[in-house]
Amino acid sequence: MSAHVEEEPTSSGTDVPMCFAVFFIPSIEFFQQHVKINQFYLSNYPFTHKELLDTLQKDPDEIKRQLSEALRKLTVLKVNEKKLTRRYVTLLEREQHLCKENSKLRDESSHMQVAVTQRIGYLQRYKVQEAQFTQQTQN
Repeated sequence: MSAHVEEEPTSSGTDVPMCFAVFFIPSIEFFQQHVKINQFYLSNYPFTHKELLDTLQKDPDEIKRQLSEALRKLTVLKVNEKKLTRRYVTLLEREQHLCKENSKLRDESSHMQVAVTQRIGYLQRYKVQEAQFTQQTQN
């Protein structure tokens, strides 16, 4: 008997099943989200031309202070990105494991259902045979 895993809808309402990690085909929404992220980064880019000219006119100590502050923020962001990446990979692996376990449990459940149905059929036939045997012995 082959295992059949039904596709479960995701919480976001897309047609991508919960177990998409193995064969993930990017959807239009996926690309739209990445475009929005890139636009966010570009719109929040910290330096405009006016700011760069203002920076050139500032005191060298002030420039050093701003540079060190920007490097500190960049380091914090990189650390956070690494942390989130590790968390994402861990969750992805957990999802894959749970999908496999879910599939295994569904197969096991269907095998148990078949076994119980067969046993009930056997007991019903036994009951009918015993009833016939009792009726014959009483006559």
